[in-house]
Amino acid sequence: MPEYPVRLKRDSTTSKHPARLTQVTRFNEVAELIERHINSEFEREGGEIQMFSYGRLAIDLELPEDTIERHCSEAGGGNGITVWRGAAD
Repeated sequence: MPEYPVRLKRDSTTSKHPARLTQVTRFNEVAELIERHINSEFEREGGEIQMFSYGRLAIDLELPEDTIERHCSEAGGGNGITVWRGAAD
C-alpha cells in the first residue's frame, strides 16, 4: 500500500529513437497526471486511508481504465490503489 504522497513509476529510457522518446514522454506525463489527481483528492478528503478505484480514476481523468491500471499496478492491485497517510513525523 503506497504512502501519501503517491509517487508512480517513471520510464527513464536512454533511447534516442524519436518514436520511443514520444512514447516515454507521454507515459511519464500520464503518471504525473494520475499522481497529482490522487494526491489532491487524498488531501481534499482527509483521513488516514483512501481507496481509489481504477474505474473512478479513469472517469475523473478521462483516460482508459487499462492505462490507469498499467500506471498504478505496482503501487496498487486488484481494482484500485489504496493510499495511507503514513506515520506522523
